[in-house]
Amino acid sequence: MSEPRKPTDLATKAAAAAEETPAVVWTPYSINARCTECELCIPVCPTDAIFHGVGRMVIDYDTCNGCGACPSICPESAIHPLAPRTVLKSGS
Repeated sequence: MSEPRKPTDLATKAAAAAEETPAVVWTPYSINARCTECELCIPVCPTDAIFHGVGRMVIDYDTCNGCGACPSICPESAIHPLAPRTVLKSGS
C-alpha cells in the first residue's frame, strides 16, 4: 500500500519557484517605416520615450515601459511590440 500524501507547503513552493524564474519586466515597442511623423504618439507616452529620428519617430527601449498607449493612437499602425525584456531577480 502507498503511504498517505503529506500536506505540501504551497507558500514555500511558490517562493522557491519565484526565486528560480526570471521576472518579465516589460515589452518595449518599436516604430516601423510606415511612420509619417504625425507626432500623435509623443503626448500619450507617459515616460517620454518617443522622439524624432531620421524620417520617423523613435522609441527609446530603455525608457519605454510597455504601457501600449502609443500603438493605440497611431493612425498608420506603425508601432509594434518587440520581444519581452526580462531581468533576473536579485540574488540570481
